Amino acid sequence: MDCWMDDGNKKLRTTFRIAFEIFAVTNFVLVFLATVFKTKWFYYFEDGVYYRGEFFYPRAILLMIFICLLVVYAIAFRNNIMSEYKQAVLFLPAFAFIGSVLQVFLAELDTTYAGISLGCLILFFFYQSRDVNVDYLSGLLNRRGLDIKMQDMVKNAASTGRDFTAVMIDIDNFKEINDSLGHDAGDKAIKVVADILVDIFGENAYIGRFGGDEFCIVVEEASKYEVSKKIDILHTHVAKASRKHGWPSGVDVSCGFEEYYHASGMSAKEFQQIIDRLMYNEKQRHHASL
Repeated sequence: MDCWMDDGNKKLRTTFRIAFEIFAVTNFVLVFLATVFKTKWFYYFEDGVYYRGEFFYPRAILLMIFICLLVVYAIAFRNNIMSEYKQAVLFLPAFAFIGSVLQVFLAELDTTYAGISLGCLILFFFYQSRDVNVDYLSGLLNRRGLDIKMQDMVKNAASTGRDFTAVMIDIDNFKEINDSLGHDAGDKAIKVVADILVDIFGENAYIGRFGGDEFCIVVEEASKYEVSKKIDILHTHVAKASRKHGWPSGVDVSCGFEEYYHASGMSAKEFQQIIDRLMYNEKQRHHASL
């Protein structure tokens, strides 16, 4: 799980991780010794029949507590998980918990490790299928993923008549963050803005990092008016983040947005150029007002 997290809360997360590692090693050693020396502590087989040992339930309870702590870990540090992976990470503790519960109530099945393995496999395939189109820093779609999604949306609009709205966003005075606070603070600002975009635009949008400090959002079934209201909220959230993280004055976002009409016949590239120009125009107005 830590592979897809940033460096936030690193000390506290290290404490959690050490506790997990101690539990895992202790569990492995005890089960290994019980198997090698046939102590029948936890489980054993006689004539091909599975039996539970005298310490089966204490170990099962401790294992369930361990898995519950995984859930707590994922929720407590959810803001450190890359945006694209937040929901998928929960598959691991969820399937592990289901496996441990089944282990207790189904006497003839050893399902705990099966549940953990299934959760790991789901995470692995999820990450493998998305990493090629995901921006490492923000956890959002990368430029390639955005281009593919924009082309799909244009084709879908032409065939079904369902229009969509797209937004191009640029962080104003981003260079000032790097110059005054350092590049680590600049990377953190990228992630903070990415998380804000995810929180505001939600599940019905495809959000990506277009490059540098620019983002692009493709919103399904939303009018320009609805998107404009969300952009107002975006300005408010960025202002709060700026005060919280001590960013230089003038840090804001410039947004250009337009609705794609299926009858226009525009290509994805042409439409992208339109919203990029609208964003640039707003950026110029922001600079003129400073």
